[in-house]
Amino acid sequence: MRDAVLDSDAFAADLQGPLGRLLRDSTPAGVPAGHSGFRLLHDGAHALDARAALAQAARRSLDVQYYVVASDTAGTYFLSALRSAAARGVRVRLLLDDLHADEADPVLLDLRAQANVEIRFFNPLSARTGSMALRVVRSLHEFSRINRRMHNKLFIADGVFSVSGGRNVADEYFMRASDANFIDMDVLAGGPVVQNQSAVFDRYWNSAASYPASLLSRGGTPPSGRSGLARAIWWDSLDVAPGSPDIFGGRSLTNEMVEGRLDLVWATSEFMADSPDKAQPRTARPDARDSVSERVLQAFDAASREIFLSSPYFIPGPRALDTIRAARSRNVQVTLVTNSFGASDEPLVHARYAPYRALMLDHGVLVYEISPSLPGQVSTLGAFKASRGRLHSKLAIVDRRWFFIGSMNFDRRSATLNTEAGLLIDSPELVAQFTTLLELDRFRSAYRVVRAPDGAIQWLESSSEGGTRVRISEPGKTLGRNLWNALLSLFIDEDWL
Repeated sequence: MRDAVLDSDAFAADLQGPLGRLLRDSTPAGVPAGHSGFRLLHDGAHALDARAALAQAARRSLDVQYYVVASDTAGTYFLSALRSAAARGVRVRLLLDDLHADEADPVLLDLRAQANVEIRFFNPLSARTGSMALRVVRSLHEFSRINRRMHNKLFIADGVFSVSGGRNVADEYFMRASDANFIDMDVLAGGPVVQNQSAVFDRYWNSAASYPASLLSRGGTPPSGRSGLARAIWWDSLDVAPGSPDIFGGRSLTNEMVEGRLDLVWATSEFMADSPDKAQPRTARPDARDSVSERVLQAFDAASREIFLSSPYFIPGPRALDTIRAARSRNVQVTLVTNSFGASDEPLVHARYAPYRALMLDHGVLVYEISPSLPGQVSTLGAFKASRGRLHSKLAIVDRRWFFIGSMNFDRRSATLNTEAGLLIDSPELVAQFTTLLELDRFRSAYRVVRAPDGAIQWLESSSEGGTRVRISEPGKTLGRNLWNALLSLFIDEDWL
């Protein structure tokens, strides 16, 4: 069935269009060949605005790849922006991982019905009807295949600008959810590196694991009346451009585009991506030495002074443990920021992380765990006033020079099961921007995890008055949750987490 699918490739970068002119006008004189421009997108409102602004300015193509695009407010707004672009004649290629995708959803059905749009699903489950949980259960006879997911996040406009990093497209990734929101980070890129990203997108789009929605459709017709995207057309006229600067002092992309010039940091970079064959049967899988996880570890191997690592899930495995031990033996300072038990949306993963936490402390690693809420605190890492905060950013810094940002968690699933992608940017200036964010926050949103004199683990919590509270039991953990995690651990392998 898949053999009859026609391949397609990215258009050449539209350097004469609006985005091409914007890139030229944003490039300072004297920028060396091969450098690309970058901007960190930390604030949720600015990150959503960047995607909308690029979609609105695109003239020829939008190539979009995500693990999750929800049908909530942010997701509907995002898909509406794609639909509007397609209605102007822009070719839209949307590649979604199949696990969370529902091709019968009215929003996706409406988008599929729009001319100039093609939707493909990566590594589809064999069961096509029912809830996600039911589809998984009915596809368990292919567990070794369906357990491998496309975790990449990439948005490319006219082959000129891109947005990549850790964010999925859903309310909680843009600080719009009422219950829990994610601390996350993207990076805007413009220049030569986008051509490399386009080539990677094509490899995924044309891979044997990507199936056009038309070949998988469970039926259904585009919605009529005020449902699906038709219900969301009013979002097209919604002004989402943030009026206030982001945490780095930058204005929204929409506002800067009106003036015809973007404020970017210029640097050399490498876009790293796993082969889409990582989702195929074992005989077809690529060499793990070419994986994104391995290449990040190689950057750690070269560290001489400092490694900073942010990952919502931390289950490193033997290779990564050896790398961290070797770094500490060279007196390289290693700092880990991850989720506390109360902040994690994957409690079982946190249970498997706990033994590694003890090892990290024994090797002199500085360990911080994000708290879902600290009374009286408003963190610059994410303003959580009426909701819980969870870390989701996946980034690393080596020697205050190399900045990695991508979709890769520092866990076994990212290393061995999911496909991942990320940017490694050689930019002390970009690192300095991010370091400023850390200095402003001073980890007020995190517990410092330490060993007590008797060897017990303690959690140090900063108070709004400037003092420190010491917790001797893990914040947020309950006996019931401990027992449940212990039971699940009997059936779930660490490599699946």
